[in-house]
Amino acid sequence: MEAILFALLTACCIGSADFSGHFGLRHIKALPGAFFSLFFHFVTIVFAVILMSSWKVADWRGPVFMLLSGILHPGLFFFVLLKAIERLGPARAVTLKATSHFFGVAIAILFLGERPDAQVFVGIFLAVGGVMYLTSEKRERASSKWSFIFPLTAAFLSGLAPNFAKIGLRYLPNPMLGPFFAVAGGIVALTVINTFLSRDEGGIFSWLLKSSPRGILMFVPMGILASVGHIFYFTALIYGPVSQVLPLVHTAPFVAILLSRILIQEHERVNYRLVLSALCIFLGVVLITVGKA
Repeated sequence: MEAILFALLTACCIGSADFSGHFGLRHIKALPGAFFSLFFHFVTIVFAVILMSSWKVADWRGPVFMLLSGILHPGLFFFVLLKAIERLGPARAVTLKATSHFFGVAIAILFLGERPDAQVFVGIFLAVGGVMYLTSEKRERASSKWSFIFPLTAAFLSGLAPNFAKIGLRYLPNPMLGPFFAVAGGIVALTVINTFLSRDEGGIFSWLLKSSPRGILMFVPMGILASVGHIFYFTALIYGPVSQVLPLVHTAPFVAILLSRILIQEHERVNYRLVLSALCIFLGVVLITVGKA
């Protein structure tokens, strides 16, 4: 029962966090926005470690692999996800992001020699079908077709990063300290990228100085909700198996769809195609997760 509760809380936090990024993007571009959201994520994780854990590290291979994982996710992932939200809206971006399990399984098949059963392939078929159905909808702008690359790239990064995190957790089995190093790696990656890209736009730190205080504060909810979701997720895994936790966590798109329908319907059209695609992707994730287990 505890695993179910914490998994559902994780889904609520993740869906709400991704949805809240929509408001910050009205004031700040996706790349600096990703840094600020991750910064608030990092601050929350630091407080969690101080209150609920320790800073003891027995083997530094753990932090190294967690840092590498964090460069991919949440570092590059946050930027690509916010770009997806900016182009498509939170509901569609979060729905397509949920295909990360498909990429995770594909990587495992190609590089780790895993041989999943037929159930996993049915799940992949449903997930891919849901993506194809959603991406085939007519958009108002022709360029929007290419916008679907962003959430799918976010899903790929989300599927790739856990492979590094899984190795890191062998040497650092701490549900608080692991995310600390992962988020730290993400902050380093986004700081370097922002600084590099803004070097010809008024100085290397112009991206910090030009960001409006109001816009920065808009990313506070995303950072806090994402970090709390992190903690709930690892707590759920303590109480229950992955096969029980992950399908519930991947109900996050429905939270984003519900919030979009209630709060920003004038900015993002929630239709039957979106809901049906989210359902197909969710069922696909469930089959992939159970099949892998």
